[in-house]
Amino acid sequence: MRTETRSEGVAATVGGVIPGVTSLAAPVFTAGDSLPLVVTLVMPSRGLTVATLTHLAQELRESARTMSEQLGHAAHAQ
Repeated sequence: MRTETRSEGVAATVGGVIPGVTSLAAPVFTAGDSLPLVVTLVMPSRGLTVATLTHLAQELRESARTMSEQLGHAAHAQ
């Protein structure tokens, strides 16, 4: 999961932790490459489509990237 998160910028779980719950998480970095926080979306799995999850993951990834840049993290590192 760590490798996937580094390459994709976001991690997803679908019912793996809590049945019926989907979560997306994206790391936020600082200039020193510390990981001060992770932004997470948690939602019911029922009714979610691949298109919706893809869209939410993209939005979350962009938000985390923006926060990281505002904290001084170099954009190329993500």
